[in-house]
Amino acid sequence: MLGWAATATACDSGGHHSALYHYNRSSAVVLATLHRKKPYQTPDGPQVWKFKVQQWYKQSSTMADRDWCFLQVAPAVVQQLKRRQTYLLYLTPQRHASVLYCERPLLASDSLTQHQLQVLNQLQTQQSGWIEEESPYGQLWARGRLEKGLPVGPWHYYAYSGELKLQGQHRADSSVWEEYHHTTDATYKIIQRIAQGLHQNYQLLGWDTLRAGPHRYQLRYLVGQDTMKEPLIYREQQVAQRTQYQGLWRHGWEERYNMEGTCIRRYHFEHGRLHGSFWERQRHPQIHTGYVEIDGYYQNDQKQQERHRYYLPDGTLERERWRVQDGKVQ
Repeated sequence: MLGWAATATACDSGGHHSALYHYNRSSAVVLATLHRKKPYQTPDGPQVWKFKVQQWYKQSSTMADRDWCFLQVAPAVVQQLKRRQTYLLYLTPQRHASVLYCERPLLASDSLTQHQLQVLNQLQTQQSGWIEEESPYGQLWARGRLEKGLPVGPWHYYAYSGELKLQGQHRADSSVWEEYHHTTDATYKIIQRIAQGLHQNYQLLGWDTLRAGPHRYQLRYLVGQDTMKEPLIYREQQVAQRTQYQGLWRHGWEERYNMEGTCIRRYHFEHGRLHGSFWERQRHPQIHTGYVEIDGYYQNDQKQQERHRYYLPDGTLERERWRVQDGKVQ
């Protein structure tokens, strides 16, 4: 087995990689060139980077028709920025700053960015009506309706495999989004390379249609002298994660579920911050079929308490350990 597993959504921008998903989850979208490597210091504290606007695809009221924009950029990617390089920027608001924020500037010359630009260039100003986007594999990737350039009503986002990945409603007030267990895009990309004979280490043997079990199909391939099997495409839609939103911010409970439909993780957010109690269940690090329950609470994104309870397979409490108390690591 290749051993890939579905991963949890780490952040809003990571929920899906289609242009329409990022467009819908942003307050502004712009193609712009970095003016200089060195940041500017704003009066209220944050450092910002100056970009020369090439084209607006979506504008906020505070940035309409501007030729220059000053943005906060995620610290993790600042060192990758290059002067006079052009980037596709999906911008979101900050809680305590007047400037907009870009988590991940996308180099315009990159092939995946070019795919997104093709979609964005087809959008008309104040576009209204149903719209679809195809994945790099030619399958439906995103579908929903725009009203004067803004997403309204139900939207559906699909995995590379064609399975439904996310669905919900883009709204200014409260909404609930559901993510489903699916063949991960990373898995599907490698499977396609194996099927096309492009992966040097793997040799395709064939595809099987499965009559029972959670998956519909199975790929058989050869690695050296070993025959391996990789199941894909879930037979039924099964909720993997349910997230509550208030506009663009996660607000309320976010819950993760296993394939049996049991909740295995529950965190609470307030306007995008981790705030309130949390709980999750993990595998026991030493005992097969044992488990660990982790609970505690956050205050304004700062972890205040974290307790680990280790259980034996029969549910007997083995031991208990505090990792964080009163905001201090133990």
